[in-house]
Amino acid sequence: MFKPWNNLASAVPVLCHTRLITIVAVLLVVSNFAYGQRRATRPAQKPATSAPTEATQRHVSITLKTGETVTGNLVSADASLVHVQVGANNLTIKWDEIVTIRTGDASTNQPNPDQAKQQQDTAKTSLLPIEVALIFNSGDVKPAARTNFILLDEDLNVILNPFPRMLSSNWGQGPPITAYMFDSELSRMEMYAGGVEDDIRRGNPYHMSRERAAEVIAEVREIRKAVAAHIIASVTTDFNGKATFEGVPVGEAFLFGTFKAGNNEMSWHMPVALKPGTNPKLTLSNDNSIVPTQNDIR
Repeated sequence: MFKPWNNLASAVPVLCHTRLITIVAVLLVVSNFAYGQRRATRPAQKPATSAPTEATQRHVSITLKTGETVTGNLVSADASLVHVQVGANNLTIKWDEIVTIRTGDASTNQPNPDQAKQQQDTAKTSLLPIEVALIFNSGDVKPAARTNFILLDEDLNVILNPFPRMLSSNWGQGPPITAYMFDSELSRMEMYAGGVEDDIRRGNPYHMSRERAAEVIAEVREIRKAVAAHIIASVTTDFNGKATFEGVPVGEAFLFGTFKAGNNEMSWHMPVALKPGTNPKLTLSNDNSIVPTQNDIR
């Protein structure tokens, strides 16, 4: 006899088991799909980056032998040249044109220890640029090229005062020798005294005896030695008649120098007040020479 409920009863577990498997499968598919969607929509993480650091530049202040100052950022330097950025321009400076370089950080502009020491040294010393030339009535200007100048710590006339006799044609009987014609006077006496042997051999009665010549040479040496003991700095002008006294002590000094151009001769002897750092340029010409002007010189 056919019993439908018996078949139904046996089919129910099978149907329930099949439906359960289907539901679980659907849930797995939906779950995997949602997980994939989350991974696909998650933004990619950017690698961590550190904040950019600003490059520091070396700030420099360069004092030139002309007395000018160049301020900017140091680009590079080698054995002969220094490259500096000044605003939008790049300058190239030769080492032999430079007196001092002061450095510091461009971002803070604070001096480093070396710069502080340089500033202290600069406060104790000074620079004095000079320019020397003869001015003629014709309007021509002749630079005093390759000429020596000295700075003394004492007035030249005071140094020469212990030497009472002027070494002139009077052979020691004239007035005291002074800064006026000082250089040429000594040179002339050395030449005359040095040639005394020739004069004696020729029987020239005008010139001094052998004994007096020895005295003159000894006296000239003593005078030059006395002056040299008071020299604090010396320079030689370039072909344009320019030079700079560097690293001289701050305070009062006395400048002396002589320039000869043909028959024309100029000498300068004057006090100078030296201040710390670079002093204003001192111009030497006929106008402040201690030697009277010649006819063809203004």
